[in-house]
Amino acid sequence: RDGNSFATRSVAAKQEGQWIFTMQASFQKPEGYSVCHQAQMPDVPDPESLPDEHERYKQLLQNPDVEPLVKQLMKLRKRENHPIDVRVILDSLNWNTEEARKKREKYALSGLGMPSQMLWFRVRERLPDDEH
Repeated sequence: RDGNSFATRSVAAKQEGQWIFTMQASFQKPEGYSVCHQAQMPDVPDPESLPDEHERYKQLLQNPDVEPLVKQLMKLRKRENHPIDVRVILDSLNWNTEEARKKREKYALSGLGMPSQMLWFRVRERLPDDEH
């Protein structure tokens, strides 16, 4: 089926009388302007250049500007072993610092709607193969 902007194709393959493959594909003609519903990825540091969670907690626990209650909660969480490795660029704990202000300017975050968090995350261990 061909339309003004889209075309679809169906492909089916048989081998020795048995269907072995079917596919439906849709294609869109290039347009001069199309709506984009996501912000551009900002130019941010690589995750390896950022402190891991334990290093970051150590830095924040030594920071006199961090509230005592927050430090107490961080000490509890620091003892836990999490399956997710999180590397923070900006979050609520460092949003108002001079370093964060420089990052907001450098990465032009005002164009992204002033996010409250910017971070990298990944699993620490290899995930099991999907059974399905």
